[in-house]
Amino acid sequence: MRITFVLIIFLSGCALIVGGREKNVQKLHEESIQSKCFFENVPLVLLGGGMASKNTLNTISKARVRGALEFIKKYRSLLSNTLVMSGGPVEGKDGLTEAYLMKKMFRELAVGEKFTESIEIIEEAKSLSTMENATHTKDLFVEKKWDLKLVLMTDLFHLERAKQNFETAGFEICPALVVDRKFFRDAYLNSPSSN
Repeated sequence: MRITFVLIIFLSGCALIVGGREKNVQKLHEESIQSKCFFENVPLVLLGGGMASKNTLNTISKARVRGALEFIKKYRSLLSNTLVMSGGPVEGKDGLTEAYLMKKMFRELAVGEKFTESIEIIEEAKSLSTMENATHTKDLFVEKKWDLKLVLMTDLFHLERAKQNFETAGFEICPALVVDRKFFRDAYLNSPSSN
């Protein structure tokens, strides 16, 4: 009886924390839209969420790619033509990278979508963590002589931490929530691990 009561209190507390976090992230996203920072022709950066195996994206990464495509479709006429896919290999140097697999999935999902033909996709394929996403993306921006300003695309549960890591690396961030709770839930419920 006590264990059940403690478990209920714990789960209730978790729901409050997640609910509060969701509101904060949603507010960041809405502020980005209102400030029009999406529309300043700065590169878009999509962060990987991991891999299921050496050569397969996990469900989180797949949801982020699907969400990014929908986000770009919705705001296409106002966004940059540069999209950086950020994510390295899971197991050392063997296997494909998240960046390569996300690019491949994006192109496959976008078949027949004229608006995606003009998008240049650049792979940042070294990073193994969110902090490394930020530092290796900064290296790429410096190499290309781009301003340290970007639209950061990720999911509800990752956006705050990713924003902090990229700001620590020196970026000015426009946060873009491309996977909300419903999309995230649906991705898990409707996507077998083989997708």
